[in-house]
Amino acid sequence: MKHITLSSIIGALLAVGAVTCAWSADARAQAPAGSGNASAATVAKDGKTGIATKDDAALVEKQKAAYPVDTCVVTGKKLGEHGEPVEYLYKGRLVRFCCAGCIASFEKDPAKYLGTLDEAAKAKEKAGATAPKAPEAAAVWTCSMHPEVRESKPGKCPKCGMNLIKAPEKK
Repeated sequence: MKHITLSSIIGALLAVGAVTCAWSADARAQAPAGSGNASAATVAKDGKTGIATKDDAALVEKQKAAYPVDTCVVTGKKLGEHGEPVEYLYKGRLVRFCCAGCIASFEKDPAKYLGTLDEAAKAKEKAGATAPKAPEAAAVWTCSMHPEVRESKPGKCPKCGMNLIKAPEKK
Protein backbone atom coordinates (compact mmCIF):
# COMPACT_ATOMS: atom_id res chain seq x y z
CA MET A 1 0.00 0.00 0.00
CA LYS A 2 1.36 3.41 -0.97
CA HIS A 3 1.28 6.22 1.63
CA ILE A 4 0.33 9.70 0.53
CA THR A 5 1.85 12.55 2.51
CA LEU A 6 0.84 16.18 2.69
CA SER A 7 4.15 17.19 1.14
CA SER A 8 3.57 14.89 -1.85
CA ILE A 9 0.13 16.42 -2.38
CA ILE A 10 1.53 19.97 -2.17
CA GLY A 11 4.34 18.97 -4.53
CA ALA A 12 1.81 17.66 -7.05
CA LEU A 13 -0.29 20.82 -6.76
CA LEU A 14 2.79 22.99 -7.27
CA ALA A 15 3.76 20.97 -10.31
CA VAL A 16 0.42 21.65 -12.02
CA GLY A 17 0.22 25.25 -10.83
CA ALA A 18 -2.82 24.72 -8.59
CA VAL A 19 -0.98 26.26 -5.62
CA THR A 20 1.10 29.39 -6.02
CA CYS A 21 2.76 29.58 -2.60
CA ALA A 22 3.89 26.28 -1.11
CA TRP A 23 4.33 27.75 2.37
CA SER A 24 0.81 29.12 2.42
CA ALA A 25 -1.20 25.91 2.01
CA ASP A 26 -2.50 26.20 5.60
CA ALA A 27 -3.18 29.89 5.16
CA ARG A 28 -5.24 29.14 2.06
CA ALA A 29 -7.57 26.98 4.12
CA GLN A 30 -8.13 29.93 6.47
CA ALA A 31 -8.42 32.58 3.75
CA PRO A 32 -11.79 34.29 3.23
CA ALA A 33 -14.25 32.33 1.14
CA GLY A 34 -13.63 32.71 -2.56
CA SER A 35 -10.15 34.16 -2.19
CA GLY A 36 -8.44 31.04 -3.49
CA ASN A 37 -8.64 32.30 -7.05
CA ALA A 38 -5.48 34.39 -7.33
CA SER A 39 -6.69 36.05 -10.52
CA ALA A 40 -9.84 37.40 -8.88
CA ALA A 41 -9.30 40.79 -7.30
CA THR A 42 -10.56 41.09 -3.77
CA VAL A 43 -11.82 44.50 -2.87
CA ALA A 44 -13.65 46.32 -0.12
CA LYS A 45 -16.75 48.21 -1.06
CA ASP A 46 -17.93 51.04 1.22
CA GLY A 47 -15.15 50.29 3.70
CA LYS A 48 -15.89 46.57 3.98
CA THR A 49 -13.49 43.80 3.11
CA GLY A 50 -14.44 41.14 0.60
CA ILE A 51 -14.26 39.71 -2.89
CA ALA A 52 -14.33 42.29 -5.67
CA THR A 53 -16.98 42.51 -8.27
CA LYS A 54 -16.62 43.97 -11.74
CA ASP A 55 -18.15 47.16 -10.34
CA ASP A 56 -15.10 47.57 -8.07
CA ALA A 57 -12.55 47.47 -10.91
CA ALA A 58 -12.37 51.28 -11.26
CA LEU A 59 -11.60 51.66 -7.56
CA VAL A 60 -8.81 49.08 -7.77
CA GLU A 61 -7.29 50.65 -10.90
CA LYS A 62 -7.33 54.13 -9.37
CA GLN A 63 -5.44 52.97 -6.27
CA LYS A 64 -3.13 50.64 -8.23
CA ALA A 65 -1.74 53.60 -10.19
CA ALA A 66 -0.31 55.11 -6.98
CA TYR A 67 0.53 51.82 -5.23
CA PRO A 68 3.96 52.34 -3.61
CA VAL A 69 5.59 48.88 -3.93
CA ASP A 70 5.93 46.13 -6.51
CA THR A 71 6.31 43.35 -3.95
CA CYS A 72 3.92 41.40 -1.72
CA VAL A 73 3.58 43.14 1.65
CA VAL A 74 3.60 39.77 3.45
CA THR A 75 6.34 37.75 1.71
CA GLY A 76 8.34 40.50 -0.01
CA LYS A 77 8.24 38.53 -3.27
CA LYS A 78 7.89 40.37 -6.58
CA LEU A 79 4.23 40.72 -7.55
CA GLY A 80 3.45 38.52 -10.53
CA GLU A 81 6.15 36.00 -9.62
CA HIS A 82 3.45 33.46 -8.65
CA GLY A 83 0.92 34.43 -11.29
CA GLU A 84 -1.59 37.26 -11.22
CA PRO A 85 -1.30 39.26 -7.96
CA VAL A 86 -4.27 39.28 -5.59
CA GLU A 87 -5.68 42.76 -5.13
CA TYR A 88 -7.47 43.24 -1.85
CA LEU A 89 -9.11 46.27 -0.32
CA TYR A 90 -8.92 46.45 3.42
CA LYS A 91 -11.41 49.02 4.70
CA GLY A 92 -11.35 50.67 1.30
CA ARG A 93 -7.55 50.62 0.89
CA LEU A 94 -5.77 48.55 -1.77
CA VAL A 95 -3.30 45.92 -0.56
CA ARG A 96 -1.59 43.65 -3.13
CA PHE A 97 -0.43 40.10 -2.41
CA CYS A 98 1.57 37.50 -4.34
CA CYS A 99 -1.13 34.90 -3.62
CA ALA A 100 -4.44 34.47 -1.80
CA GLY A 101 -2.70 32.64 1.04
CA CYS A 102 -1.13 35.91 2.18
CA ILE A 103 -4.53 37.38 3.07
CA ALA A 104 -4.78 35.33 6.28
CA SER A 105 -1.31 36.47 7.39
CA PHE A 106 -2.22 40.08 6.62
CA GLU A 107 -5.48 39.88 8.57
CA LYS A 108 -3.62 38.74 11.70
CA ASP A 109 -1.80 42.12 11.89
CA PRO A 110 -3.04 44.59 9.26
CA ALA A 111 -1.48 47.60 11.02
CA LYS A 112 2.00 46.11 10.52
CA TYR A 113 1.57 45.71 6.78
CA LEU A 114 -0.31 48.99 6.28
CA GLY A 115 2.55 50.74 8.11
CA THR A 116 4.99 49.21 5.63
CA LEU A 117 2.88 50.58 2.76
CA ASP A 118 2.69 54.02 4.41
CA GLU A 119 6.49 54.17 4.76
CA ALA A 120 6.97 53.09 1.14
CA ALA A 121 4.45 55.69 -0.06
CA LYS A 122 6.27 58.46 1.85
CA ALA A 123 9.64 57.35 0.43
CA LYS A 124 8.23 57.17 -3.11
CA GLU A 125 6.65 60.62 -2.74
CA LYS A 126 9.90 62.09 -1.38
CA ALA A 127 11.96 60.52 -4.18
CA GLY A 128 9.50 61.79 -6.81
CA ALA A 129 9.55 65.30 -5.40
CA THR A 130 13.35 65.54 -5.41
CA ALA A 131 14.13 63.71 -8.65
CA PRO A 132 14.39 66.03 -11.64
CA LYS A 133 12.21 64.92 -14.50
CA ALA A 134 13.88 64.77 -17.89
CA PRO A 135 11.88 66.32 -20.68
CA GLU A 136 10.59 63.80 -23.17
CA ALA A 137 12.30 64.11 -26.52
CA ALA A 138 10.02 64.07 -29.52
CA ALA A 139 10.67 61.08 -31.74
CA VAL A 140 12.14 61.81 -35.16
CA TRP A 141 11.68 59.46 -38.11
CA THR A 142 14.06 59.36 -41.04
CA CYS A 143 14.86 57.35 -44.16
CA SER A 144 17.89 55.07 -44.09
CA MET A 145 18.68 56.10 -47.69
CA HIS A 146 17.85 59.80 -47.26
CA PRO A 147 18.90 60.92 -43.74
CA GLU A 148 17.98 64.50 -44.56
CA VAL A 149 14.29 63.46 -44.48
CA ARG A 150 13.03 64.16 -40.94
CA GLU A 151 9.42 63.48 -39.92
CA SER A 152 7.62 63.61 -36.58
CA LYS A 153 5.78 60.31 -37.16
CA PRO A 154 6.36 57.01 -38.96
CA GLY A 155 5.44 56.77 -42.62
CA LYS A 156 7.02 56.54 -46.08
CA CYS A 157 9.99 58.48 -47.40
CA PRO A 158 8.73 61.13 -49.85
CA LYS A 159 11.82 60.56 -52.07
CA CYS A 160 11.95 56.77 -52.38
CA GLY A 161 8.88 55.35 -50.66
CA MET A 162 10.83 53.28 -48.10
CA ASN A 163 9.49 52.97 -44.57
CA LEU A 164 10.86 55.62 -42.23
CA ILE A 165 12.83 54.41 -39.24
CA LYS A 166 13.21 56.00 -35.84
CA ALA A 167 16.27 58.23 -35.91
CA PRO A 168 18.94 57.52 -33.31
CA GLU A 169 18.89 59.97 -30.41
CA LYS A 170 21.67 62.54 -30.38
CA LYS A 171 23.53 62.81 -27.10
